[in-house]
Amino acid sequence: MSFPFEFSALLPPRDHGFSGDESSGLQFQRLLTLVGMIGLLGLGAVHKAFNPGATDPVWARLAAASLFPALLILSYAQGWGYRTYVRVFRQLLYVGLTWLIAIVSLNEMRPAYALDLLLVYSSLVLVVGLGAKSMRSVLGFAGYGVILTALGGLWAGADSSIFAGLLGCMMTAAVVETVIIWRVFVIRKRLERRGRRLQVITDNLSEGVYRSTPEEGVVYANQAFADMLGFGSVDEVLECDPSSLYVDPSVRRRLRTQARQEGAFEDIEVKMQGPDGSELIGLMSGTVVRGSDGAVKGYDGSLVDITERKKIENRLRGLAHSIPGVVFQFAALAGGEYEMRFVSESTEALLGISPGLEHFWDRFLHHVPDPHRALLQTSIREAVDGGAPWKQEIPFQTSSGEHLWLLGTATPEQQGDTLLYTGVMLDITERKEGEERWSALVESHPSGVLITANREYRYANEAAADILGAEHPDELIGRPPANLMVSDDDDTVEQRWDRVMRGEATEPWEHDIVGLDGDRRTVRSQSVPITYDGERAAQTVLQDITERKRREARLRQAKREAEQANRAKSAFLANMSHEIRTPLTSILGFAEAIGEEVGEKETGTVPRFAHLIQKSGKNLLDTLDAVLNLSRLEAGEMELSLKSLPLAERAREVAEVHRPEAESAGIDFHVQTDDEVFAAADEGGLTIILRNLISNAIKYSESGDTVWVRTRSSESEAVLEVEDTGIGMDPDQVPELFEPFRQASEGPDREYQGTGLGLAVTRRVAREMEGRVEVDTEKGEGSRFTVRLPVASET
Repeated sequence: MSFPFEFSALLPPRDHGFSGDESSGLQFQRLLTLVGMIGLLGLGAVHKAFNPGATDPVWARLAAASLFPALLILSYAQGWGYRTYVRVFRQLLYVGLTWLIAIVSLNEMRPAYALDLLLVYSSLVLVVGLGAKSMRSVLGFAGYGVILTALGGLWAGADSSIFAGLLGCMMTAAVVETVIIWRVFVIRKRLERRGRRLQVITDNLSEGVYRSTPEEGVVYANQAFADMLGFGSVDEVLECDPSSLYVDPSVRRRLRTQARQEGAFEDIEVKMQGPDGSELIGLMSGTVVRGSDGAVKGYDGSLVDITERKKIENRLRGLAHSIPGVVFQFAALAGGEYEMRFVSESTEALLGISPGLEHFWDRFLHHVPDPHRALLQTSIREAVDGGAPWKQEIPFQTSSGEHLWLLGTATPEQQGDTLLYTGVMLDITERKEGEERWSALVESHPSGVLITANREYRYANEAAADILGAEHPDELIGRPPANLMVSDDDDTVEQRWDRVMRGEATEPWEHDIVGLDGDRRTVRSQSVPITYDGERAAQTVLQDITERKRREARLRQAKREAEQANRAKSAFLANMSHEIRTPLTSILGFAEAIGEEVGEKETGTVPRFAHLIQKSGKNLLDTLDAVLNLSRLEAGEMELSLKSLPLAERAREVAEVHRPEAESAGIDFHVQTDDEVFAAADEGGLTIILRNLISNAIKYSESGDTVWVRTRSSESEAVLEVEDTGIGMDPDQVPELFEPFRQASEGPDREYQGTGLGLAVTRRVAREMEGRVEVDTEKGEGSRFTVRLPVASET
């Protein structure tokens, strides 16, 4: 319970161990005890003086009055004494009222006594109402007084008019005061409920809440306030000296002065300390509370602990000074002005200007060349007006004349009525120079370069404009690539775009487009993911391959025609070889018969001509065989069936067939075979290889030279070697050696006759049998042909 003024100043100092309401109530009750004792003695003395014959036993008055000092002494006993005093004080009111009604009744309710009773009754009802917890005690006391007075009047036989008037006035006073007290109860309960809600709110706040008065210091604090400062309870806060809570007590005086002059203060950073000397940094806000006369009654405030935040800020501040860019913070003020709040020390090393906050903005702008200075101010103003993040590339010229490019970014934060921007400026000079080099390279690149973001062109070089049928690259900006694609490629375009957005590069793609000029072209494109102006984008390299595709089409057509002609040629050769072979076989037979008929001893032209016919016919037959074999290979008509063949045995057989030819030419002929080697080969194909290589070795050797035929195995290969010490050839001629109709010596005056088909057929047959032919030769030293075939198991 609270009262409109402080009663503790009227009696000894406030008792300890009680709340403010309990102390005020105790002092009020002590005051009423003294007033009751004085009133009881004084009222009896006055009545005795004016009415000497009145009934008023002195002994009864003194006995009743003696109860008051005894009760007052009891109130100073701690704990049980106070609670006993409160209960007895309530009963004392009944005793006092009973004694007064008895005195009035003994004096037959004379007007003076009746008036005193009315006044005292009315006062006591109010006193009970002020201390009551419920209306029941008020109604009980008021009813007790009226009933007891009625009984007393009837017993005393008082004058009926005075008696009736007194009862009427007492009941009227009881009704009026009861209604007034009821209204007070209603208001008190509302205030109590509001106070409880406020108490719950303040107790659950994470920030400290307090109230202080000029005379008493802190009279209220929530638990958060006590916890912040390290107090064990709120009561400990209320008992301490408020100035001791400040590391610098003058700060408290300054804040109170500011509150009185301005009405409030907000978010003032202060250093506080607890009872153990531990310090915290807080943000304090407060308002002044004034009475109806304008006098200061107290101060309400709050405290937010920012100790950890300050530690983090200090660490971040240290980190900001170590960042290789300029970290800054500025506040946007009214009128378009900006106030720098922080600039990192790295600004001097990077920009060559002092990090001092005073006039920093003006000094910075001084180094930004026109027209970029105005653009910079406009971009900041637009960001501040919209409360949006700021980002800008800024050219900067240092005092030493060095040209830099800076990238400035900042994000806004609203703190009260102030808009703060915190950001960083980074040196992007190397990046800008790289971009300029890239731009120069791209602009001069013969291929088209396109950058696509959000499914539309954002950049195109001149080559891209030419390929896409635009007169200028700007005509492509903003256009969707899909609009230039042939409709059949729409799905492919979307799939490739999705892949690039997932961070994957695409493989080269050939497709058709329709340019802005309406021409249809074939292009080759490939895209990679990039970031362009802060967006995910695709960089595409574009090549016009329309002419190349046309040439390829012509080449494919020419190839088809050549293949048709080649097949026709092969068919013709095969047919002609067959048609020629039949009469040639007859001619050879007749020549051989003539030679046998004439005999070896016969002289004259007939034997000589028979021998020439037979030799020339055999050469022609060999030529036909070679042409026929080559045409069959080219036409794909020679079917080779691989099986396991004894390579050494076949080599000896074919060598023996050619031995007479070698011996007649005076050539040493040797066959060298190790253990039997089995090759995976076709029997006819192997015979062709052996016959061609051995006959060539004999043909290009002279009398006294040597020819070797060897077989061996090497790892997984069966190896055939035919080596001679003949004329050899220039190693540079080897690549042309296996081409059809090519020989070491060519032209009509060539030394050695032949078609040049033997080695061509040999290599093709070897390849058909999954083998290969190698040559080692030196002009004037001889040649060695090595054939490597897959080895086979013995069957």
